[in-house]
Amino acid sequence: MDELTDAEHLRIEQNRKRALELRLSQVVANDRHDVYASVPQSKLNTKYLSDGGFIFEEETSNHNYPYTEKDEEFSDPELNATVKPKKRKQKCIKQSNAESNLLIAESNVPIPPDQEKPTCDLCHKLFEESFLRKTFEVDVCDKCRDPKNIHALITKSSAKERYLLNDVDLDIREPKLNYLLKRNPHNSSWGDMRLYLEAQIAERALEIWGSEDALEKEREKRLKRNEESKLKSYSKKVKGVYHKTFALFISELKLQTRSSLYTRVHKSHEHVFGPEKYDSKSDIYYKCCIECDYKSTYEKL
Repeated sequence: MDELTDAEHLRIEQNRKRALELRLSQVVANDRHDVYASVPQSKLNTKYLSDGGFIFEEETSNHNYPYTEKDEEFSDPELNATVKPKKRKQKCIKQSNAESNLLIAESNVPIPPDQEKPTCDLCHKLFEESFLRKTFEVDVCDKCRDPKNIHALITKSSAKERYLLNDVDLDIREPKLNYLLKRNPHNSSWGDMRLYLEAQIAERALEIWGSEDALEKEREKRLKRNEESKLKSYSKKVKGVYHKTFALFISELKLQTRSSLYTRVHKSHEHVFGPEKYDSKSDIYYKCCIECDYKSTYEKL
């Protein structure tokens, strides 16, 4: 066996030290206690500040809908009725992001310090912001607001039917009326409904019709016109049914009458012959039936 040279011994020693350093680094890395792996945690283990009463603050997030009040009260019976949710896929109808961001930005703008605070028209006190001022530009604070009587809301369809207004009066005529968008309680796929302040709707109706008496006369006139049209259509239907029934009755009567006149007798005919006659030219004898034209000929020896 050949002896190793000094250079080979040096190389072997360097490789041994390198292997020991690598193994020692792996052992130290596995023995660390300050290294934690990322494990997904459930929200059930999350601690909340309940203020000693088990009241949690709901997380609020910006949505693409303008400000609406969830517990708002309306004057329309169709909104107060309880509606069962339909078991089908609902289509969520949203506004554009630009319009929704603009509405949210406008609602969050505070009053500048140099601007005077508005005064409530009912209690004559200063206030910073209120629902009626922000939505309908009415200077009434939230404390004086009466959502069941003077400050009740009304849908667009009910406003057109009750106050005899059209889309031009509500959306185009100046000054334009403010409205509140709210999801339809019957079906969200039908789109958001517009809620107007009923006091502003009544004021617009008086502006168009002149007085309450003129509005009432127009309402009675339209009601009478609708009743006449309904009565006319009903009489037309009754008249058509009468003609059909009478024609059917006549046809059945004719059928019964004709069947009684032309009753067929299902029995064979028996000839009743008259007296015997003689034909001298042919030298034959014959008899004729009294009821029919039958003639029986024969010879005699």
